[in-house]
Amino acid sequence: CQAFLTAHGVTQSDDAITRFRRAVGAATAAIAREPEVTLTFATEPPSAKGPHIRMPAPGPHLSRAEVSQARGTADQFALALRYHDDGVHASHAPSGRPAREAFDACEQARVESLGALEMQGTAENLDAALGRQSTALGFDRITDRDDAPLAWALRFYVRERLTGRPAPNSAKRLIDLWRPTIEEKSGANLGALGQFMTDQAGFADAIRRILVDLELEDPDEERQRDTSQRGVHARLQHGRPHDETDKEVRCQFGHA
Repeated sequence: CQAFLTAHGVTQSDDAITRFRRAVGAATAAIAREPEVTLTFATEPPSAKGPHIRMPAPGPHLSRAEVSQARGTADQFALALRYHDDGVHASHAPSGRPAREAFDACEQARVESLGALEMQGTAENLDAALGRQSTALGFDRITDRDDAPLAWALRFYVRERLTGRPAPNSAKRLIDLWRPTIEEKSGANLGALGQFMTDQAGFADAIRRILVDLELEDPDEERQRDTSQRGVHARLQHGRPHDETDKEVRCQFGHA
């Protein structure tokens, strides 16, 4: 509404592009619940470093599709700032590249799903941004599963399971190529994801189990990790002595 925009420095006297940039910046800060957010428009691809977000500059005509896509990209960054903890993510992340890419994609699906379920406008903006990203990556032209990145398929599939929102039309080929395998191998573990939406650590553990199902991780390595974590948490609960290795793990999990 205009009152919201005026409160964030957006006035009727600004030209359309300036109003758009300021409005997106204000909305991004509000969604992220981070007053220090800065939004810069440039020619480079979108990126973020902490609360400092860089976005592609909008075109001069500001079509409805372009506005939704830009807002959706900003919302993706804002939701990560609001719901994602880098330390928790790093302490739970797998080491192998394919597994890490899938793990990262599923965490992005989690934060976007939280925003989509809370805010209808954000859900629509995310749909627009994901549709544009899928087209840019050529997902609408994929015919062979060997050319279909599993990480992205998991991102759309997890999002669909958490929110009920289907993948954008430009990503349907991608997810349909992987859907039978994902459901056959990971159906039971996928069904448990919803209970961990607001628990990043629990969600990460659930995703690690799915990565084992999909043979992106060594099951023995994952069992060893689970055993190690349970031992550390048990010692913390009962006040048992710990060595310096335990102390480092505690710091990573935010208990220190």
